[in-house]
Amino acid sequence: RSLSLGRKHKLLNSNSFIYQRLFKVHILTDSDSAFYYMEKIMKGARELDDPNELAFSYNNYYSYYIMNKKPTLARKYLDSSMFYAEKANNIRQICTALSNLGYYYLVVEKNYKKGVEQYLKSLKTNPKDTISQEVGDTYLNLSYGYEMMGDYKNAITYMNKYFHVNETIYEDNIKRAISDVETKYKIEKIENENKEKQRLLEEKQKNNQKIILIFIALFAFSTILFYFFYQNLKLKQKNRFIELDRQIKQNIINATIDGQEIERKNIATILHDSISALLSSAGLHLSAYAAKNPTENSEEIQKTRAILKEAHDNVRDLSHELIPPLLAKFGLFHALQDLCEKNSNSILQFEYSSYVPQGRRYNEEFEMRVYFITAELFNNIIKHSKASKAYITLEENNKQLLLTIEDDGKGFDTSKELLSDGFGLTQIKSRIKHLKGTISINSKINAGTLIYIKLQIPK
Repeated sequence: RSLSLGRKHKLLNSNSFIYQRLFKVHILTDSDSAFYYMEKIMKGARELDDPNELAFSYNNYYSYYIMNKKPTLARKYLDSSMFYAEKANNIRQICTALSNLGYYYLVVEKNYKKGVEQYLKSLKTNPKDTISQEVGDTYLNLSYGYEMMGDYKNAITYMNKYFHVNETIYEDNIKRAISDVETKYKIEKIENENKEKQRLLEEKQKNNQKIILIFIALFAFSTILFYFFYQNLKLKQKNRFIELDRQIKQNIINATIDGQEIERKNIATILHDSISALLSSAGLHLSAYAAKNPTENSEEIQKTRAILKEAHDNVRDLSHELIPPLLAKFGLFHALQDLCEKNSNSILQFEYSSYVPQGRRYNEEFEMRVYFITAELFNNIIKHSKASKAYITLEENNKQLLLTIEDDGKGFDTSKELLSDGFGLTQIKSRIKHLKGTISINSKINAGTLIYIKLQIPK
């Protein structure tokens, strides 16, 4: 719409910021149109022959090729961006180019020493800038570079600087927000005072008859208003009690779920670390005894060994059912992929897709709860859907984890609450709400089911 209006009113020029915004949108959404607008920006920069514009444009090329995993091309354009930034003597552009070069060394070449040197050079280039998001990001990358070089002292120093910058920015934002609220309050107060003065002035200009009529009308209106206010107050009080009762029930459900998950973890730990270890120890002692007394290696000892092995296997399997080892060791995404493989058979196939960066981990409680929510939904598909294929897709967007679970089964009528409760959806919804998330269920008879879950990723 901005581009259309710009063309309509002839507001576009060679270096129009609209092209840069469109390039940024398309590169972040991995759209092919990013290349078109990148070329458009470069054409305008060459027409203007402005070093600032050329430095900015070449930096776009670097971003495009680094995101498309073409580091050699990216480095070429980064050098060009640095050349024109220095030619224009643009401190901000030079700092940007140095930061990008530091990123290139850290991530692409794994040359952490050179990467650290570029970020330090960036800080020296603009010593006046001590509190900004760019400086905070530089401190964070320096901390990472020093950590990878084994210089943990400097890594901690720059990590603390990063925290300080973020805290300062956050406090400034809070102060600005408070100032805005105070200003708005003062404006509203003045407006209300002016309205009141105007009302008094108009009342003085009316004759006695109108004043009497107004007082009668006000009295009648006040009586009606008081009646409705009283009824509304009673309704609000009733709704407040209903909401309080609902919240109490919700808290009970959430506390029960939390307790179950904690108990699962504790039982699994006891089974694995204590009982399983004791059974293994007993087996070893029995083996040692049999080795020292081969003549006494009777059928009873063989049976005892078999019983100990079966007990050990059962304890291990039960421990893995309570808390899958993949979940604890490798994280949510490996555990969900394993869950799909375990539940797939010749009748029902589960297909797993993830667009979350490989190796991503969240905190342990969040991963465990998401895993059990997904496992419960899988159980519903297996027990009730009569599907031949099911799909799970995971994405991460704007600090939110998005899960899409779909099957081609018989579906169900979502308007029938009792049926939904029968599928265990009430408990699932409670878990998701406890995680500050949302769930959307779309299903029709003989048309499959689509479940969309959005969860806030905890810090």
